Amino acid sequence: MEKKMILSCPTLKKELLKAAEEAGFQGEIRFIPQSLHSSPMELQKYLQNMIDQMEDMAEILLCVSGCGGATAGLKAVHALLVVPKTRDCVDILLSGENLKELKRPKDGFFLSHGWMEYMKNSRLDLNRILAEKGPEATEEYMRTMFRGFENFYIIDTGIYPLEEIEAYIQPLADMIDGRISKVRGDWGILKKMAAGKIDDDFLVAKKGETVKEILQRERHTKSF
Repeated sequence: MEKKMILSCPTLKKELLKAAEEAGFQGEIRFIPQSLHSSPMELQKYLQNMIDQMEDMAEILLCVSGCGGATAGLKAVHALLVVPKTRDCVDILLSGENLKELKRPKDGFFLSHGWMEYMKNSRLDLNRILAEKGPEATEEYMRTMFRGFENFYIIDTGIYPLEEIEAYIQPLADMIDGRISKVRGDWGILKKMAAGKIDDDFLVAKKGETVKEILQRERHTKSF
């Protein structure tokens, strides 16, 4: 059996593990350090280093998506490199049967269980900032940070209750006069990856090719 590995952002952990369980995925799954999410250049270096080391893999699937352009320059060294044609992890969670049908609300902040856990350890965590700045400065800071993103969308992926997420984000929404709503996320990209169904929703770089070359080739082909 050809060896496969999925390298994923930890914000997708619950959904990816569920997809792997349902599909009977026999490969290896690794999660990148959360700290790399806010540094595309460091993320790219990390990913390429991991790719360079995997001499025994036949296929490497990346669940980090576009994420600040971190995947654009990656080179397939020893194995096929498979990258979803999504802008970010939110697209991955919202994806269904195919990306052409993806519907994503505009001008909002999206939360899943994984994103909530990420937020708790980031500079956007309300409790942390309240402890540092106090109520008045925190409100001013949060209104500035979330200006234009007062709509909070909780992604219902159907595999865990949403009450914890809603309870976490409600104080912030109240502070900045925000609105909370729920949107369905079927994480179709993850299901396809785990099941080995690689279709037009993915870029595939063969050995020696870069993701950038595949992107340029696709744009050139579509121009005719």
